[in-house]
Amino acid sequence: MTGYTSHIAHKIKNYQLFIFDLDGTLYDQRPLRLKITSALIFRFFTLRTQWTDIKIISEFRKQRELHKGYHSPTLINEQYQWCADVMKIPVEKVKKVVEFYMYLFPLKFLKNYLYPGAIDFLNWLRKENILIAVYSDFPVDDKLKAMEIKADLTLYSAHDPVNCMKPTKTGLQYICNKLNIAPENAVYIGDRNDTDGESARMAGVEFLHIDADQARRGKFYKSILNEILSLNDNK
Repeated sequence: MTGYTSHIAHKIKNYQLFIFDLDGTLYDQRPLRLKITSALIFRFFTLRTQWTDIKIISEFRKQRELHKGYHSPTLINEQYQWCADVMKIPVEKVKKVVEFYMYLFPLKFLKNYLYPGAIDFLNWLRKENILIAVYSDFPVDDKLKAMEIKADLTLYSAHDPVNCMKPTKTGLQYICNKLNIAPENAVYIGDRNDTDGESARMAGVEFLHIDADQARRGKFYKSILNEILSLNDNK
């Protein structure tokens, strides 16, 4: 781990823009999903959640995986239509369920599942005047607000000007252009090599792959920050 973080630490000092994926990158998805699943089961047995709602969430996730890299100016609506077509239910029903259970319901839990050291690392980037952006295939702003995280720019791939599921170069190129940073001076950190990593390679941005196991044990963000501070002390 030491050699790995030393390499990262040396390179991070040259970056002007640090771009984060969100789910699974700033917070731990696995225990959050378990928490939400248990909450949904409780709601199901207390008659506040229908079995159809649970099936909608599952099918919505499945369809998005099947449409990786899909581009359309109407993606924001089509993503719900895919699920509605398979389940043969009204698209408004899909949208209502997804927006509540995937976008609103988890917000109250998010802060409890931040990776150890993530906030300290973000604070260090801010202190060093390194720009921070967050780019995700899911809505960003409400989640960041719930976690009390501020970014210089946020981007949701289903909105303009991206309108494309990862992997795509469009989102990262837009962020770099908007913040006036050359791609070679930016790094994208994410938890999926097939989507986040491929997007970075397509855009000419360096990719840093987070190891979820190391991150949840406090050996990712904390180790990188400690290495950087150690290098600064030894100047």
